[in-house]
Amino acid sequence: MSYQVLARKWRPQVFTDVVGQKHVLTTLENALSMGRIHHAYLFSGTSGIGKTTIARIVAKGMNCTTSITSHPCCQCDQCNGITEGCCIDLIEIDAASRTKVEDIRDLLDNVQYTPYSGRFKIYLIDEVHMLSRHSFNVLLKTLEEPPPHVKFLLATTDPKKLPITILSRCLQFHLKVLTPDEIYSKLQDIVQTESIVTEDCAIRMLSYAADGNMRDALSLTDQAIVIGKGCITKDGVKCMLGSLEEEQPISLIEALVDADGMRVMELVKESASRGDDWGMLLTEILRLFHRIAMIQYLPSIISDDSKTLFHRLKKLAAALPPTDVQLYYQMILVGRKELPLAPNQRMGVEMTLLRILAFQPKEDATPPIKEISPKKISSLIQKSQGKDKVIITEEKSLQKSKVQTFVHTKNSLLYTEQDSIPDDEIVGKLLKNEKLVKNKSSQNVVMEIQKSSRNQNKEKNLSTIEDMDNKKNRVFLQDREFINYSRECQEKENFLEKIIQESRKRDTWSDEIYQLNLSELGKKLALNSWKENTLNNIYLHISSKNRHLNTPKACQELSQALHCSTVSSFNLIVIEDDHLHELTPLEWQYNIYQEKLKQARQSILTDTYVQTLCHYFNVRVDKDSIQLVL
Repeated sequence: MSYQVLARKWRPQVFTDVVGQKHVLTTLENALSMGRIHHAYLFSGTSGIGKTTIARIVAKGMNCTTSITSHPCCQCDQCNGITEGCCIDLIEIDAASRTKVEDIRDLLDNVQYTPYSGRFKIYLIDEVHMLSRHSFNVLLKTLEEPPPHVKFLLATTDPKKLPITILSRCLQFHLKVLTPDEIYSKLQDIVQTESIVTEDCAIRMLSYAADGNMRDALSLTDQAIVIGKGCITKDGVKCMLGSLEEEQPISLIEALVDADGMRVMELVKESASRGDDWGMLLTEILRLFHRIAMIQYLPSIISDDSKTLFHRLKKLAAALPPTDVQLYYQMILVGRKELPLAPNQRMGVEMTLLRILAFQPKEDATPPIKEISPKKISSLIQKSQGKDKVIITEEKSLQKSKVQTFVHTKNSLLYTEQDSIPDDEIVGKLLKNEKLVKNKSSQNVVMEIQKSSRNQNKEKNLSTIEDMDNKKNRVFLQDREFINYSRECQEKENFLEKIIQESRKRDTWSDEIYQLNLSELGKKLALNSWKENTLNNIYLHISSKNRHLNTPKACQELSQALHCSTVSSFNLIVIEDDHLHELTPLEWQYNIYQEKLKQARQSILTDTYVQTLCHYFNVRVDKDSIQLVL
């Protein structure tokens, strides 16, 4: 007996065997069950997704000997004849080979005759869009008002080529492209029934390679079985499809994230030595960036078919900001589109990867900022004597200089960077009540704007500070409210202590921790967990990333401290919980810090002197650069 290919052997014979297309199958099953059968059906969609197959099942349901049914018996003469392709009452026509008007006329000459043995005479016209314009005109009238015993089933891959007059006389069903998961599930059933040894990842590769086409998936499976000598292996499928090793694209992404240009070029050289397809390489990188983006936003729907690869993708998803993922995906997509325009494809790939490296975010190259000590703040406060001062310094250089603004509040440092201020002549024109002092030895311009009290109508005076560091290119902006805030900071507590006190007011567990006599080890465990009290137990919920803090010594110390502070007996149980329902004490402190930071940024942006600088010197405050330094 000759071998029958899988695509023919596993062609669906009833509606339940069809993969996907639920929207079409439901309508057809209901129509057959209710007996509401239209005289013309049009099935459209890409090749290999079941247009002709569904049309034949509909023909079985119409002509089944039992009755008009949505579940044909597949045992009567009509069903068997349709399955074997020898049913007299089902006339199958290939429109691609019978496009002439004479062919359609000969066909329609027999329409008036009743079926031989079936209930209906059914005309199945495949690739109907290939008919000529005159053929459509001949078919039009019969298609609109056929005899009661005639039904038309039309199939096409391009419904846009059909005349609107034909479309309006048919019930049209558009079949959707199958998803890789649907194809994968069907292939798994087939290979298990056929008793073929397979590798799961190989079947999944075939599902993606089919590109939504079930017939192509079965043909590729046949080919993979032959290559693997009766088995479907991962290596055999890769060799057949010309796929890349999964290590190559993900290694390139990791090198790009690390901004390792040498490593990127080494990997490109390895791809060239293996003769990899450059377009396929960029396609695989795009696919991995898509999975990284999905892991960042919808991790639950991503399958971990390759655990090693999935683990590395999770690390990349945690390291890369979502905005960078989108940027890199767009640049690879543009590079793939421009690949045919490059002098050669390797050069196109290299330029695409170098473009990503060029857009890598770089750290700020400005020198580190030194905090002003409390003694320095006190000396500035004493010198100011309650007066508001703005001290601006600009270092002259050939390049455009930068000006950094620092605000010291409560042992914290807030700063922003702006464009260089205008030269001394422009400053003199803009600010009438200001005096300009120039230090020629250091080539620095020192300008002070001193404001008197409100009783003096806020008149401006000028002064200089001799102990200013001429080597630094900075702007110190000290307002009365910030000076008072610094004085309060020195008299009471530092900024970090204030955040802790605020968290103790808001959270009872935070307050309890700082009342306990704990070492640093026990305190870290307590601060990174939230407490749940029951009748006989105390549960500490801690995330898995902090499991290293859950040591026997820390638990014993924390349990002893809690026993000393309470009268009743209990058991202390530490639970790893990545879905914390309450904030931990450290999270409370972080939220309070963010509130203070937001207040500080708003205070700087609304400050009178900052707004004056922005107005007169055409500068802009970068609020994201304003930070609180603890």
